[in-house]
Amino acid sequence: MDLRVDGVERITVAGRQVEAFRATPRLAASGGGGRAVASTIWIGTDARRVPMLLEVETAFGAFRIQLLRESSR
Repeated sequence: MDLRVDGVERITVAGRQVEAFRATPRLAASGGGGRAVASTIWIGTDARRVPMLLEVETAFGAFRIQLLRESSR
């Protein structure tokens, strides 16, 4: 896996706007011959670096995983 940080963006998660690093991991397709998985992850810029949002596009569909609530731990 290779990870490229594309910059900082303001996104809305858990009902509030936050600044997050936008990163693009490059994952090889399993089995060696298929299309690579395209994904983007947004990680909070604060000291905790909480994953806020993940978007994944595969050959069989697209997924969006979003933080719904955040613990103060």
